[in-house]
Amino acid sequence: MSNPARKSEVPCGPHQEPDAKTSQRTESELPCEGLKGCRCFADSAVAVHTEADIIALPRSRPVAKAAAAFKSGDFEAAEQGYTEVLAGAGDADARAAALANRAQCRLRLGLFEEGREDAATARALAPENPKAWYRLGLCEARLARLTEAEAALGQALELRPGDPAVSAALTAVRRRQAEGRGRYAWEEVWSQYLISAQLVYQQAQKEAGTGDAAAPTPAGQSLAAAMDEVDGLVLASLGVEPYVGPVRIGLSEGRGRGLFVTEDVPAGRLLLCCHALVTGMHQDLPGRLASCARRSPEIEEFLRGMSQGTAESETEVPSLSPAQLAAPRRLLRPPVSTVEGPEGSAGSHEEGLSSEDLETVMVFNQFSLPMVNPNAAPIEVTNDPGRSGVWLLPSFVNHACLPNVQRTIVLDCLFLRAGRDLKAGDELFDCYIETLQPLARRSSSLSTYGIKSCGCDRCLFEEAVVGDESGQADVQAVLEQVAAGATCGGEQAEIADKTEAAATQAEVVMAQALDRALAAGAA
Repeated sequence: MSNPARKSEVPCGPHQEPDAKTSQRTESELPCEGLKGCRCFADSAVAVHTEADIIALPRSRPVAKAAAAFKSGDFEAAEQGYTEVLAGAGDADARAAALANRAQCRLRLGLFEEGREDAATARALAPENPKAWYRLGLCEARLARLTEAEAALGQALELRPGDPAVSAALTAVRRRQAEGRGRYAWEEVWSQYLISAQLVYQQAQKEAGTGDAAAPTPAGQSLAAAMDEVDGLVLASLGVEPYVGPVRIGLSEGRGRGLFVTEDVPAGRLLLCCHALVTGMHQDLPGRLASCARRSPEIEEFLRGMSQGTAESETEVPSLSPAQLAAPRRLLRPPVSTVEGPEGSAGSHEEGLSSEDLETVMVFNQFSLPMVNPNAAPIEVTNDPGRSGVWLLPSFVNHACLPNVQRTIVLDCLFLRAGRDLKAGDELFDCYIETLQPLARRSSSLSTYGIKSCGCDRCLFEEAVVGDESGQADVQAVLEQVAAGATCGGEQAEIADKTEAAATQAEVVMAQALDRALAAGAA
């Protein structure tokens, strides 16, 4: 079955800030940004550009023109300029320098494949040129070819020992390699989770008029800083490498497509870390999805094949691999220009997805973002009423009221862990709704998403024991007793007594219902 709408979610050292032109970096240009300790590598790719970034060439009018364009931030003009310089280069060293400089321009323009070709040719012409190796390593890193990036950056460091930029780039690549194996700096990840989700909670409180407008934010951050939009597609990026564990996409009987484990896994094991395709305010997501479709035929095809709320709409396994679905923004072509932003696209299609198609994708495949109130005891995690996102690979996880996975969203990353021991071939099940609800309320919530019956062991048990009118009436009476105790307005001791009495009554109701079911042979 499909996924319902808004599934429930229960730097090293200072650096120069980019100027107006370089600050318009796209997420596809920066897929390798790491957490604290590795961000210096990403920063080096967008920091204020200087003549030190350019390999010295014999001075000439074309060289001076290209260097001036690069220094001013006009990378398109600089790229064209170094193309002219390359055409007039007379020896291997001059050609290598021009190619390495053009590779740098193409890095800034997000043209990583083209930049890689230039850097690889420069490396071949001048194998002792450390900047050629460095640029090649950066391009390989941007293309998520981490093994090749590590080799190129390692060679650059041998040629230029102790270079801080090369060392930082190599450290970042090795960290990404560890993340790609599921090894994350968890303390930093959870720090980002608490900070960002708390800021969203505070913003929601202010918008509702119930929060302190002057309330300080964690670590001195602002909501705008923590939720700085990346490429107009996601609110903020955690900046870690995705991870796909022992899972595969397959067909689930009566449910359409599903996600299955390929080996025995223990409870608590990380199964997935996936990047969002888009996150944002609900009303902004259809436009962002349309932008993604225009920038990638593969993404457009996938969006057309996403769940429409029926098993019949999920009869084919996607052509994209789980690894590609875990990092979908890497499939996007750069926008035509920074002026157009994500609306412009290389390879745009005249006929894109209709508004109805996009709304269907949203209804059945979006996840709510979390809000965290750290002042509650215990910490309170709720759904953001105004923001959500679309993750491609996790969208294949089907619903069960007795889930076997645990889901956590941190900025643009969705982490999925085994909630219990699983055997090879077991299907993964998430709970799309609030889990701690009685059967009638869960059924009502699921019906709005086209799910008539969950069919899990929990639902079957509750249907057998308290599924009749008498059982439902008894459950409703307990719920009313709980609500009355919570809102009685008395002293804490009185509230505790009323809540304890409601809990005791719940045990009595369930014991009596179970006795009736056993007597009737339901067991």
